[in-house]
Amino acid sequence: MRLVACVQDLHWRQAGFGRLPLEDKDKLAVVELIGPDAMFHMPDIRVGLLIQTGAFHYPKHWHAAEELYLILKGTALWAVDDGDPVPREPGGFVHHKSFQPHRMVTGPEPMIAIWGWIGDIAGTSYSI
Repeated sequence: MRLVACVQDLHWRQAGFGRLPLEDKDKLAVVELIGPDAMFHMPDIRVGLLIQTGAFHYPKHWHAAEELYLILKGTALWAVDDGDPVPREPGGFVHHKSFQPHRMVTGPEPMIAIWGWIGDIAGTSYSI
């Protein structure tokens, strides 16, 4: 099934489980495709899409879930723990361990990525 065919069934939401600063709420959007609250129900994983606007710094955050990103479009500088940001381009993978702090900064163009969570996927541990 093509994603375009089910666009009316996609439920975009703000990233950050309501914990992002109000001024940042329109800079990120996520949709869960597979997961406990998704179109394709799966209780133990979450898989979806993330859109981050251009020229935006997604602040350092962490969560219990182990996380994987596949960048589809755009480039972002990605920093893990307190390390220096590293450019991640389309086709690149990023992996975050459970509770590992990370942040992303987009250049002038937006970034679109596939994301996945495994482990403790409840989101209650999301902190910024």
